[in-house]
Amino acid sequence: MRRVLITGAGGSIGSALARRLRNLDLTLYESSEYGLYEISEELPAALAVLGDVKDTDRLSRFARGCDTIFHCAAYKHVHLLEGVNASQARKNNIEGTRSALGATREAEKFVLLSTDKACNPANELGYSKREAERLTLAAGRTAARLGNVFGSRGSVVPKWERQIRNGGPVSVTHPDATRYFVSMEETVSFLIACAARPAGIYQMPMGEPVKILDLARELIGDKKIEIEFTGLRAGEKLHEEIEELAVA
Repeated sequence: MRRVLITGAGGSIGSALARRLRNLDLTLYESSEYGLYEISEELPAALAVLGDVKDTDRLSRFARGCDTIFHCAAYKHVHLLEGVNASQARKNNIEGTRSALGATREAEKFVLLSTDKACNPANELGYSKREAERLTLAAGRTAARLGNVFGSRGSVVPKWERQIRNGGPVSVTHPDATRYFVSMEETVSFLIACAARPAGIYQMPMGEPVKILDLARELIGDKKIEIEFTGLRAGEKLHEEIEELAVA
C-alpha cells in the first residue's frame, strides 16, 4: 500500500482512516466541501479532491496511479433513508459503488465499507449495501462489514452525550433493542487488514450485542436524568444480525 484514495474522506470513518494512513501518498475524495476542508486542514500533504463518487470520469482521473481504494462514501442513517429518501439511498449507495468500481478498476485493491444491516436486510440502507456488496464481489473486490461505530458522526452516543449535558431526557428507541458496537480504532485496523486479504466479504469481529438501554444507563451514571422511550423508527430492527463470514 503506497498510494491510497479514500472516497467519503470527510466522513467519520473516512477521515479516521486518512489520519491512520497520513504517511502515505493520500488522495481524499469527498462531496462535502466542509468535510473535505476539515480533514485537509489536518492533513495538508494529502490531495484534497471535491467530487461525487457517481462522477465516474472525475473519480477515474484522480484514482489513476492509486494502488488501494477505500470506498467509504455512502448514506448510512437507517430511518432517514426510508420513504421519500429511498431512491437517493439506492442512487448513492448502489450507483455510487458501481461508479467507484468502474473508475478504480486499475487499482490493485478495492475495499467497500459495508454494514451489518446488509444481513437479512429490512431497510433501504441494508438493501442498498447488500446490492453494493454483490457488485463488489462480482468485480473481484472486497467488502468489509462493520457494526455501529462509537464516535461516528450521527451515532447515538454523541446524541446521548448532548442530551445529558442539556439535562435530559435521554431518548432510547426500545427497552429491548440491541446493537453491535465497535470502536473507531478497531474499525480502521479492520479496513486496513481487509485490504491485505484476498478478495471476498469479511465480517468484523464484534463480540456480543449490547443492549441499548444498558449503554444509555452507563453513560448517564449517577446523574438524575430520565430515559424516554421513543419507539423504533422507520426501517429499524429490534436486533441486528450477523452472518458466518470470513474474518480479516
